[in-house]
Amino acid sequence: DLFPEGCVGKTFPWMTMSIWKDRFYDKELFYHAMLAAFRGCERVLGWSVDPPFHFPGLAFDLLLIVVFAMAAAAFRIPRPYFLTAILVMLCPFFTQRLLMLRPHVLAITIMLAYCWHLTGARRLWLSFAFGVLTAYAYSNPHFILLPAAVFGALMIRRNARMAWLVPLATLGGLLAGLTLHPQFPNTFILWKIQCVDVIRQAVFQQSPVYLGVELYQPKAAWLVQNAVFFGLLLLNGAGLRQLLRRCRPSFETAFFLILQTAAAIGIFLSKRVLEYGWPFALLAGGLLFRDLKEAGVLTILMDRCRRRAVGAIHLALAVGFCILGILQIRSTRLYQVPELRGFGDWAAKKLPKGTAVANPNWSDFPQLFYSAPQFRYSLGIDPMFGHHAMPEKIETLEAFRTGRMMLSPRELRDLTQSRFAFVSSHAWMLAKDMHENGYVFIYQGDDGWLFDLDPQ
Repeated sequence: DLFPEGCVGKTFPWMTMSIWKDRFYDKELFYHAMLAAFRGCERVLGWSVDPPFHFPGLAFDLLLIVVFAMAAAAFRIPRPYFLTAILVMLCPFFTQRLLMLRPHVLAITIMLAYCWHLTGARRLWLSFAFGVLTAYAYSNPHFILLPAAVFGALMIRRNARMAWLVPLATLGGLLAGLTLHPQFPNTFILWKIQCVDVIRQAVFQQSPVYLGVELYQPKAAWLVQNAVFFGLLLLNGAGLRQLLRRCRPSFETAFFLILQTAAAIGIFLSKRVLEYGWPFALLAGGLLFRDLKEAGVLTILMDRCRRRAVGAIHLALAVGFCILGILQIRSTRLYQVPELRGFGDWAAKKLPKGTAVANPNWSDFPQLFYSAPQFRYSLGIDPMFGHHAMPEKIETLEAFRTGRMMLSPRELRDLTQSRFAFVSSHAWMLAKDMHENGYVFIYQGDDGWLFDLDPQ
């Protein structure tokens, strides 16, 4: 709702303990422009623009699904609608991330469209355009260079000129997008923090602050829960072995097989890689199935199935996908983001505009900023922007947030330069500890507590 006021400025006055305060750039400017357009459509249609934001969430999801289905159809993958059903139903982590109204959904869509482009026309201006688009749409635009590098490696013997020009055009588009940006040069400064420092610290478990559960290495239970990805990986490996006995895989098949293998390795460094690995693996599997069928490996089996039980198999698979998908999603512990409307309504009546409110949990910032944008807050997404600005203070605040250190109200006020501190309901243990150590709350609701750090 603050677009473009809050998205194109080079400073972010709503934040007090982050580099954003003096050096800001909207890492997902194109995404936020699309989101503003969707919300404008809702208003024109007379629909509610309040949470839970079903319309824009569905719009971004449908865009991803349509691009995936169109790519599968363009690759002549048999039964592309089954592949699309599998995409949204069988991998719980992917489905959970798909249900979020966050920029990564658009980033996956752009990545799939770019990979489709690399296996088709490969026009240089389109590669450049994809680079620019990614620079404007996502906080980790360099991810698009992985398929560009795979393309170059596969193409080097066939067409050395295109093998170099396509990746270079994509890189040129990325640099142009970050340079020809209303918030340049902040684009490069914050890109380095977000995409180099954060990734390095997440991979090597050296982060001085908590970065978010999805960035860290997966645990055994998570791997079991998403075992369908690794099962598909093994199935694709077996299919490739059978295909190699007859012929070589097609260019697009080899392309997606390499991408799924790279993703399988990357998952053990950060579980978020599965967001890209799952559609890569599905397209690789579909293309392998197509190649095996065209090579005659599956002809006999397919004829028998077609004559006897094609309809029954289709129905059984569809029902099975639905049941397994529902069970998988129900087995995950979905983090329900609390809406802070109660605090926002109360604070609008009680606190003056521009009041500094400390938020020890940086993940509370999006909800706080949505519910009460007239105030200033300590930290936002992600916390490394705060650590870059004032490392000692942020590490102290992190120790306080995690219960490793208790600060007095005066110490927290001096640390954050804020008169008040808000703790949302999901961090009730922190609120309990604060209350037991002399903190006085002036607001209590289902969404959280507001503590006065200097009670009179």
